[in-house]
Amino acid sequence: MRREVAVQDLRALLEYLTASNAQYALAGGLAVGLWAEHLLTDDQKERLKIPVYSEDVDFRGYRFLADGIKAWMSANGIEMGQISVAVRKGAESMGRIFNMPFRPLGDSPAITAAATVEILERLPLLDPGIEIPPNGSVLLLAGVQVLDPFSLMVCKLHAFHTRPKNEQGSDLEHLKILSALLPAAEKLSRSRGVSLKADAERLCAVLATGDFPLPFAGCEEKWINQAIEAAMRAAN
Repeated sequence: MRREVAVQDLRALLEYLTASNAQYALAGGLAVGLWAEHLLTDDQKERLKIPVYSEDVDFRGYRFLADGIKAWMSANGIEMGQISVAVRKGAESMGRIFNMPFRPLGDSPAITAAATVEILERLPLLDPGIEIPPNGSVLLLAGVQVLDPFSLMVCKLHAFHTRPKNEQGSDLEHLKILSALLPAAEKLSRSRGVSLKADAERLCAVLATGDFPLPFAGCEEKWINQAIEAAMRAAN
C-alpha cells in the first residue's frame, strides 16, 4: 500500500468539501501540486516531477473540518485513527493542529493510499495569531479551495528554513515548482478579477527581512520577481 497521496487520490474528498461549503483551504505540498497540474506545461511537469506526492494532507481549517473529513472517510471505506490535537510549543497563539492518520479498507475505497490529514488553525509565518483573521487568498481551482501560491511560498520558505538540512529536500522541490508557476497563477487570478497584491506584498516583505531567503537564484528568482511586480502593477 502506498504511504503517500497525490491530489488526484483525494479528488472525491476535496469535491465533497467544496460542494458542502466546508470552510477549508488546501495547503502544503498537495496545494503546490494542484497549482502545478493546472498551470505547468508538459515539459515543466516532467522536469519538476509532477504530480506531487506527500505523506501529509495539509489544510487550514478548524475542528469541525476534522470532524467532517472523518465522517466522510468512515462512510467511504477509509479507516481513520483518532483525531489528535496539539499546540506548537512556544507558539500557542497560532492555535491548534488536528492530526488524523488514514488508510483504505476493502478492495475499492474512495482513496487507495494511506497518509495523514493535518489541519492547522493558523499557518506559521503567513498568519497572525488565532485571534486575528488568517492571511492569504483562497481560490477555487479545479473544484478545490486552495491557498494562493504567493502565500504557499511564504509557508514553504518557513518550512525549508526551520527543518533540519537532511529534511529540506521536498520543500526545496516545492519552492522550485512554485517559482515556475507563479507568473501564470498571478495572470489566471487577475483574469478572474482577483487581486493577489496583498499576497505578493507579504511574500516580498518576508524576503526583505533576510531571515527566510530563497534557496536558489537565477531563473527561479527572476520568475518570482516578475510575478510580484505583475501583481503590484495590476492593482494600480
